[in-house]
Amino acid sequence: MKSEDPSDMALLSDDEYQNERICIYFSPACSPSCDVIIRFYGGAPCAPPLREESFVLSGDEDVLDELR
Repeated sequence: MKSEDPSDMALLSDDEYQNERICIYFSPACSPSCDVIIRFYGGAPCAPPLREESFVLSGDEDVLDELR
């Protein structure tokens, strides 16, 4: 099976719980494919997470190379 989505799509997390929640970051390539779910959960544009504090939940591991 071949995916039609960009190969640089990824979900990241910084693994820091705040108020019993954890932040999930979508790589820029996730738009527009993931826009509906991002809006549904109240997602907002933000600075990339720190590389040393992040891990890939799903998707392209190379996205970590683009973090600050």
